Amino acid sequence: MKNGFSLVETMIYIAILLSVLILFVNLLIPISNSYITIRMIRKLDSAAVSSMDRMTREIRNASSINIASILGVEPSKLVLDNSDATQSSFPIIDNQLHIEIDGVDNGSLLPSGITVPSLNIRRVLTGHSAGVRIEMTLEDRGGSFTRDQKYYSTVILRGSY
Repeated sequence: MKNGFSLVETMIYIAILLSVLILFVNLLIPISNSYITIRMIRKLDSAAVSSMDRMTREIRNASSINIASILGVEPSKLVLDNSDATQSSFPIIDNQLHIEIDGVDNGSLLPSGITVPSLNIRRVLTGHSAGVRIEMTLEDRGGSFTRDQKYYSTVILRGSY
């Protein structure tokens, strides 16, 4: 009796092993893509929450919306007059949302890799109060993946009601 495997048996084992390996890889690719997508959504949501919080805080503390604001067009630029005689503004510089205090750039409100392809701010006026409606689109590019998401907020100036 001979010990070992014949050539035909070896080829069958290799074919079975390759089939299982291909099936396993085809199962891992969608899982990996889902992980990347979820990570990008989480990064976008985190960036939106932090930037919208800062904008909301500045808008609520402002005494009025300055006439130098560029509203209703893209990209919008909101300029606020504060009660302490300073001005805050939110311009788009190199597809990044920045905050400026008295004309001095205090940096981006977004982490690196997140861009703002669209920012539209509109003034909201009622008989008793004033506010702004913010529509912002954030985008994250990670390798061959690109994800963008729209975010909305409406903020009323505290001193206006």
